Parts: sequence; structure tokens; C-alpha cells
Amino acid sequence: MKKHLFLFLTCSILFVNTCFTQSMDNFFKYEGVTLLAGLAHPTNTYSSGQYSVYSDYVLADIFYEGYTTKLKIYRDGDYFTGIIAIKDTDFVPPFAAIELIKNFLIEGTENTKERQKVMNDFEKMFNTALVNMTGKQMACVALTVSWFSY
Repeated sequence: MKKHLFLFLTCSILFVNTCFTQSMDNFFKYEGVTLLAGLAHPTNTYSSGQYSVYSDYVLADIFYEGYTTKLKIYRDGDYFTGIIAIKDTDFVPPFAAIELIKNFLIEGTENTKERQKVMNDFEKMFNTALVNMTGKQMACVALTVSWFSY
């Protein structure tokens, strides 16, 4: 009886892990790589992408017309926690554009009570002020939200 219970538990763990990996694999196949491509270099023309899902990170190779970006995306369970650009052939660093857009939006909006409430709520949720977030951190948030809605 103990042997059967152990075998059942082992198979269950493997099944759940395989389902999670396949779901994460499908997410990057159908949405994740394209989303990363747009966040990393929104003005480049995306051609294709490749990825490999590991237990605590994902490697993504993104190919644009004339440029290549290789990213390592760290994750902790269902949350994407960091991104490192391993290789990038574009002269603009990955995720710099999204950070620049964020800065323009923050500086260009009127400082109202509503704006301050949104900024405070954001800071509570992500444990950092929006004005201090880097483009990579914002990409992690976008990737996590997209993963949750997948």
C-alpha cells in the first residue's frame, strides 16, 4: 500500500510539473516572446523568436530585422522577477524605450490627487515607486500580468 501511495504521489508531482512547464511553454510560444520583443525594442521589426523554459528562468532569443537580442528572464513560481540581456546587437539598450515612455508619461501628467493615489497604490503593490522602476522591471510586471491572464 505504501509503495502504491508513493508511486501515486510521485506521478502526481511529475504530472503537475509537466502541465505547468507545458503551459509556460505555450505562453512563450504564443505570447511571451512576442511581448518581450515589443517591450525590449518597440521600434524594431520583430522577425522570430526562440525560447527554452527552465525551472527558475527562461532563455529567449529574439530576432528583429538586422538585430538580435538574447534575454534571461528569471522567475519565482508564477512571477517574473528579473531580466538580463545576455546579448544585444542594437545600439539602444533593451527596455530603454519603455522606461523613457514611462518617464515622459509621469512628467507629462498633471500632479492630481488621482495621479498620486494611483502612484501610491502602485508602490504598495510592487514595493517600489513607479518613478524608480527600470524598463526591465516594468517588462517583468507586463510579462507577469500577461502570464496570469493567459
